[in-house]
Amino acid sequence: MLCYAVSTVAAVVSAIAAVGGATVAGVSADRANRARRANSRKQKEAQRKNESAAADQQREQQREVNRQNQEEPDLAALIASAEQPSGSNTFLTGQQGTAGTNGQIGRNTLLGQ
Repeated sequence: MLCYAVSTVAAVVSAIAAVGGATVAGVSADRANRARRANSRKQKEAQRKNESAAADQQREQQREVNRQNQEEPDLAALIASAEQPSGSNTFLTGQQGTAGTNGQIGRNTLLGQ
């Protein structure tokens, strides 16, 4: 009978160990799954930050290229053309540039004079 009791105890201990091992394996698998998902989120966030930084750098480089290639107006030519009476400046301003009746309705005056 002692032999039967020992084998029964051994079977119970073996069953408990198997259940405990399965529980530990299940918990370990769950932890591994959570860790994998967390790492995946971290990788996606790092990739998103890298892409954003690359886009910012590209925009800044384009701004610098545009700044370097910016054309400046020929101020001397603009001033010279503004100083010469052309006879047809605008209705609003000018150096008596609207003489005559072309384009005028009503009185023969310039706005502001």
